[in-house]
Amino acid sequence: MTAVRPITTDELLDDDAQRAARLVALGLRSRVVAARARLDDPDDHDALHDFRVAVRRLRSWLPIDRLLPGKLAPARGARWLRRLAQATNPSRDDEVFAEWLAAERASLATRHRGAADWMIARIARLRRMAEKELRAEIDRDLDRAMALLADSFTRYVVPHDVHRGAQRESFAATLSGLVRSGTARLQRRLAAVNGAEHHEAIHRARIAGKRLRYQLESVADGVPGAQACLIRLKVLQDLLGDHHDDGVWLAIIAAATPRAPRVSLRQGLRAIAARIERRSAERYATLESDWLTGTPALFGALGEVADWLAERGSQGMEVERKYLLHRLPSDMPEGRIERIEQGYLPGERLVERVRRVREGRRVKHFRTVKGGKGLARIELEEACGPALFAALWPLTEGKRVLKRRHLIADGERVWAIDEFLDRDLVLAEIELPSPETEIALPVWLEPHVMREVTGEREFVNAVLAR
Repeated sequence: MTAVRPITTDELLDDDAQRAARLVALGLRSRVVAARARLDDPDDHDALHDFRVAVRRLRSWLPIDRLLPGKLAPARGARWLRRLAQATNPSRDDEVFAEWLAAERASLATRHRGAADWMIARIARLRRMAEKELRAEIDRDLDRAMALLADSFTRYVVPHDVHRGAQRESFAATLSGLVRSGTARLQRRLAAVNGAEHHEAIHRARIAGKRLRYQLESVADGVPGAQACLIRLKVLQDLLGDHHDDGVWLAIIAAATPRAPRVSLRQGLRAIAARIERRSAERYATLESDWLTGTPALFGALGEVADWLAERGSQGMEVERKYLLHRLPSDMPEGRIERIEQGYLPGERLVERVRRVREGRRVKHFRTVKGGKGLARIELEEACGPALFAALWPLTEGKRVLKRRHLIADGERVWAIDEFLDRDLVLAEIELPSPETEIALPVWLEPHVMREVTGEREFVNAVLAR
């Protein structure tokens, strides 16, 4: 499989949502594969933990496809990942409990330390059995799951509307929706926690917080406030996780106590269980005071992150419709006229353009980066100085267009009628606030329209350039 090229957060945020979501998924899949290779090293004591986390991070990313027009992963691949994640649970629970017992042993009464030793030895035996089952699950499902997901992640279909062309959205805009829905889910699940004994509700809240944290990690280094949200989400996750662990450990002790061969061991196990119950009560008191009363600051901060992503998504998108004309309309209203020279620098995924615009005696220079196709495209533009333009212009040789642009006001919008001076071609364009905006052709324009060409590659300026 082709290696995944490193991509910056800014590139991700401004990229097409379907493509960016798959680039993130490919990176997460690579982590699973790398962690799987480490499981064969008996001296790598962190391998199982890292494998488990890698699988969970990948699983947490898949729900983004609910906000995409195309499916990110087939149901079969998601099902295999779920089975793999579930298979790691017993080993993880046993490992964490054994580590806690070893750390607590010295503070136990002398007569109860034997129970801790007996429990640790029992856990070690159970872990060996669980890890054999896990390896069997990995051997059966992992390779085919990774192959299926690799194929799914590297291909996608862009939906097209017969009138509007390709339908696209920026990754920032899609991620804004993901953060909002994840925040609302976490709030609902925390609101459903009504007591320390509600272990299932607490577990569901923990999963919601962990999923939101993993989803936000993909762009946190480039989004204001996101890192602080990750820290708060980790605090909440640890608190909910500790409470969940307490319930699991109590169940492990309850199952083991009747099997203890001596009364002293059974007494020691009950003493350990009492200690876990006290710990659980303390954890729940903190959860109640910090997270279940009032409105935690985290939710306001997550809302600000979602707002920033939504604004970034809307600012970076150019939404326009384009029409092929028979000729330049002779009866169009009077408007501004610009003479435009634009050239395109070498590039593949992103289209970088430099433009010189003359309006009367005024001359302005611009540098623009575009990505995507069809009705909605990524566009980032900034003014540049004459010296920079002069330095870049020679690089565009062989990829240039020359046109006269007539800017005609039509209510709140402006039509751009491009009369190409280096070929027999006239195009009309109009920028819209969103892909859903409906427009009516002006009476002076409609008779001259041959057809709409939004999304047709041969009428993109970068393709026309020569």
